Amino acid sequence: MRKTFVLLCLLILAAGCAQGPSLKKGAVILASDVLALQFAPDGLTLAMGSNDKSLRLIDADSGVERANLTGHEKGVWALAYSPDNKMLASAASDGTVRVWNPDQKRLLQVLKPGGYSVAFRPDSKRLAVGSDYKIRIYNTENWALFKEWAEPDGNVFTVAFSEDGKKLASGTSKGLKVWDADAGTQISAHAENNQSVRAICFPTEEDLAAYYQGYGVVLLRARDGSARASHPENGTVAFSGNGKRAIVASASLSTLLKDTEAWKDLGSIKLPLGTVNAVTVSSDGKLAAVAGIRDVTVLKLP
Repeated sequence: MRKTFVLLCLLILAAGCAQGPSLKKGAVILASDVLALQFAPDGLTLAMGSNDKSLRLIDADSGVERANLTGHEKGVWALAYSPDNKMLASAASDGTVRVWNPDQKRLLQVLKPGGYSVAFRPDSKRLAVGSDYKIRIYNTENWALFKEWAEPDGNVFTVAFSEDGKKLASGTSKGLKVWDADAGTQISAHAENNQSVRAICFPTEEDLAAYYQGYGVVLLRARDGSARASHPENGTVAFSGNGKRAIVASASLSTLLKDTEAWKDLGSIKLPLGTVNAVTVSSDGKLAAVAGIRDVTVLKLP
């Protein structure tokens, strides 16, 4: 009997170690219908875009509101900070992309037509906007349109630049494509069971990590779109800025931190969220935020 008890304890301990340490809960911000989350590059501020058209800047440590940027007329559904921390782009269902100076809390530019997704090039000199059957690239020095090309597969839900800024990945309801970011020409494409791509990043210059809604995470080669590995996972997914980590949050109350390459558990936490509207990970992978129906929880990652 004693041996059985000891064996059971060892099995439970082993299972706990396999799942990784518990993630630590930080600030909890009361907010409803949050559709988009994004940490500033320094990790000190969390931007939150909501269905009620608000765009709030929150102190990531205390949860105290620093600013409410007003101007959008409908819900804010995508956000992106420039890597130099001088700009914040917000895309909304009012048909505009607005670019803000987050420190001065002022509007810099309104771009029309708008889109579903936004991403800055790593040198902060260009902004990509994914919209209806179009991808547009703007120069951030004068906001002139640098390049525009068609995406025949439909709405562009997510865009991401490679670290050198030479490639742009885009995700639609039919899969993903990798483009030459200067020429607007297609380099490669990948589809997975006709699932839509909702998150994407470049862990390296030549590799991609993409989340296919309803299927899971696929690791790809950017040059030809071939899959290196796939990891079926249900939930809402976000990648860290360097692509080395991923957060998977689900309505089953589980939030998991994953190593992107090996797809192993690095930590977990139970959150009473119900529906998960949005997730994000800071650039350095040390913080995450998860939006439920009524609040946003900041997590401190190991």
